[in-house]
Amino acid sequence: MHIGTIKLEPIDWRKQEAILGLLICNKNYWGEGIGVEATKLIVNYAFSKMGLNKIKLVVYLKNKPAVRVYEKAGFKVDEIKKGAKWTEIMMSIGK
Repeated sequence: MHIGTIKLEPIDWRKQEAILGLLICNKNYWGEGIGVEATKLIVNYAFSKMGLNKIKLVVYLKNKPAVRVYEKAGFKVDEIKKGAKWTEIMMSIGK
């Protein structure tokens, strides 16, 4: 059963960095820890098998469950950007 999508792109091979995106679209699985586990797995794979050193992402401040998922997976807040319509949190994890 498809419950969501996770992607690691674009990848900047020169900087050894990538952008992470995660969407758990099946609400029956929200709060089950799947997002945290999937994020940890892709981060581990990116660092150990792909040779990347840093993974970045952007999440909206209003999406507090997503912020918690990324924090539980080890991501740290780099910057908070306040916009006219919403506030974005820039997060990253690195070796």
